[in-house]
Amino acid sequence: VFAKQVICPSNWFGMSPWLNYWNIMSARSYVENRLGAPDMETHSTMKTVVVIVRDASRRNDANVFSSLFLEQLSEALKATHNVTTFRSSDEVLMSCFECQVRVFQTADVIIGSHGAGLAHLMFAKKEATVVERVDPGRHSDIFSKLSFMTGLKHFPINKDATWEEYRD
Repeated sequence: VFAKQVICPSNWFGMSPWLNYWNIMSARSYVENRLGAPDMETHSTMKTVVVIVRDASRRNDANVFSSLFLEQLSEALKATHNVTTFRSSDEVLMSCFECQVRVFQTADVIIGSHGAGLAHLMFAKKEATVVERVDPGRHSDIFSKLSFMTGLKHFPINKDATWEEYRD
């Protein structure tokens, strides 16, 4: 774990967003007020796709969001979107809370497997699109609820989906 700061407003914070709406929105507001708005002038006019890659955990999904997957997705979207990764193995990124928040504040589309990395959705800009890779037999709706509360569009996608399905 590389975290230098953890903001957890209450016990069982992540277990039921419906019970913690105020806590989530308060934490989001606190962080936004502390960091200020992102500098959008430094960002491209193209939309940004962030792919969360868990490559430093026991629930590794780097084989799903592989280099080939990222290349194919980038090539298919290159006219309108920049595809970038948010890697759990990136020690510099993982040690900078502000950097992590900024990634999500500027993302137009967020792709990731169901798991803790999607907790960053609480900092995503309103109207961003979330594509959550889920295992239909073990699906939890916690991130669809978090998306709803924070004004995001949420789409679950089967864990076996191809890069073409993510593109569409």
